[in-house]
Amino acid sequence: MTRFDLVIFDLDGTLADTKRDLADATNHTLAELKLPTHSSEKVASFVGGGLNLLLQRALSTAGADADDAALLEKARSIFVPWYRDHMLDATRPYPGTEEMIARLAGAGVRMAIATNKPRIFTAGIVDTLFPRRFTPVVACGDDAPRKPDPTCVDLCRKAHPDVPTERILFVGDSLVDIDTARNARVAVASCSWGFGEREALAERKPEILVDVMPELAKAVVP
Repeated sequence: MTRFDLVIFDLDGTLADTKRDLADATNHTLAELKLPTHSSEKVASFVGGGLNLLLQRALSTAGADADDAALLEKARSIFVPWYRDHMLDATRPYPGTEEMIARLAGAGVRMAIATNKPRIFTAGIVDTLFPRRFTPVVACGDDAPRKPDPTCVDLCRKAHPDVPTERILFVGDSLVDIDTARNARVAVASCSWGFGEREALAERKPEILVDVMPELAKAVVP
C-alpha cells in the first residue's frame, strides 16, 4: 500500500545534481561581461526562482545593476546558448534516484515534474536522464506561472484527475517548493541534498524531510 498515488518532483536539486553546470554557465556569462565570478556554492544559492532571477542575483552580487533590462537581456543571450550546449557536462541524477524511481513505478505510483527551469533546458535533461518516467513535465514560467504559484501543480493534477488531493505529494529542495505545495494544498517532502539548507527547510515543517534518496522512496512506498 502506497502513501501517495501521484508524486510531483522539482528537478534541479531534487532529482538532478545540476550545480556544477549551472555554476559554469553563470560564471561564463559573468566573465563574458567582464564581471567577477562566484563560487559554485554561491551560484547554488541563487537557484530556485527561474533563469531571470538567477542572473539578476549573479549580476547584483558581482556589483552590476541587476535592474538594467539591457544588461539582463545581454546576460541571457550569453547564458542560454552556452548552458544549452553544456547542461549535461556534469549533471547527473543524485545517488539512489534511479532506484527510487523504479521502486515508485513498481508500486504503481505515478510521477510528474514541475520545475522553474525553462523548457529549452528541461526537456533535454529529463529526456536524457529520465526518459519516459514522468507525465507531465511542466516547465513553470513557460507552461504556467513560476513556482510558488500552484498552477504548475494543478497542471500535473489535471493529467491524473482520478488522484485525490490527499494522495498527492510534492517533492523539492527549496523553500519555494514548500510554498508551492502549501499553495496547492498538497503534502510536501523536502530533501536536504539539494540547493536548500536543511535547517531552513526544517523550520518550515514540511510533512516529510529526508536526507537520502532511500528515505524518500520509503516515505512513499513503506
